[in-house]
Amino acid sequence: MIATGPARIGLIALLCLAGVLHDGVAQAGLAKPVIGKLPNGAISVVNTGPSRWVDTNGWKLVYERTVQPAEGEPGVLESPWGTALSAGGYLATIDFRNVAVRLYGPDGKFLRAIGRRGEGPGEYRVPFAAFFKDSLYVYDPQLRRASVFTVDGKLVRTVATTANDQYPIHFDARGMMVLRASTFTRTQVTARWVYQTRTGQKLDSMVALGWLDAKSWKYVGGEGPSEWTIPFPPTNIEQLLPTGGAVIGRTDDYALVVTRTGTDTVRRFSRVNPPLVRIPEATRDSALQANVRQQPKLRGIARLEDVPTHYAPWRGVYLDASGNFWVHARTERSDRTRFDVYTPDGVLLGAVVAPIPAAATVNFHGDRLAVIDTDADDLPRIRIFRIDRRGK
Repeated sequence: MIATGPARIGLIALLCLAGVLHDGVAQAGLAKPVIGKLPNGAISVVNTGPSRWVDTNGWKLVYERTVQPAEGEPGVLESPWGTALSAGGYLATIDFRNVAVRLYGPDGKFLRAIGRRGEGPGEYRVPFAAFFKDSLYVYDPQLRRASVFTVDGKLVRTVATTANDQYPIHFDARGMMVLRASTFTRTQVTARWVYQTRTGQKLDSMVALGWLDAKSWKYVGGEGPSEWTIPFPPTNIEQLLPTGGAVIGRTDDYALVVTRTGTDTVRRFSRVNPPLVRIPEATRDSALQANVRQQPKLRGIARLEDVPTHYAPWRGVYLDASGNFWVHARTERSDRTRFDVYTPDGVLLGAVVAPIPAAATVNFHGDRLAVIDTDADDLPRIRIFRIDRRGK
């Protein structure tokens, strides 16, 4: 029987109180963000919980393929570090141990090595790789240049750069190379993001975040007063935006700032009372003892109560092809990864939980993710996932 009249109105009211209606009416666990302005006029978005997804099934990460040549085969993964993924499905990764760039096809099969270690044309000492369309740029901050290759492995040209920091190469929406450079004085290190054309012309720069001054133990070493960082420190996180600027934050404070210049604030979005993951006491004590063994002068100075009881609530932020922010959050399960997903305006949609180990390295490439982890035999692999938005 379908309720009508007063009975139907009463039913609707009851469902609203129970929090089970959808499409903008009440849903259990959903919360409307508080939007206001900061003293400088910047927009502030305070999220007390998810605003749209009642569970983690709003969007999902769908597994596509695995790159993992068998042992003894060409292109076997030894120590993969960093990935580049083209729109056509080509995957490049850096073999950290062997200082090599390796290229794999859309089917996951090894194609060829790109360049080689050295200082000659097409060679590198410290490679970082990124695709611009189907051209692979291998950037070397030590040699201060980017070598441009086709997917056939042909060296097309070499572009001089002014950057010197060992950070990955990026491209913005205009196709500009974005590289990190630092200048040093006796008392200060200043870092900037440098924008260059693909022919090497410098256009602009933006202030970059420096290292976070984390809490430390103080002791007297052989060279006088010294400091030792306490285990499980927070870090500064910085994600470049394709239209210019960046989103920045520190992982012990669940608040992220959108900046144009690296020093201004355009928008700030935060989450109140985010889920926290406790660090087991045995883990804290083990970290403490390991630090004391490494630096015996900490004995009697380093105390367990100084070590954080909880992990920082988040550990990274990424962008998808639509400009949504994916905040890499902590989860209790070591075999799962949780992303809190925010709109470009900083409104929390909800969470996406994926069968990705918490310790895995995650790289976003538009609407695809390259995940570096190990299989059941502890052998390295790279898995490709794509974002599926059909759920909601």
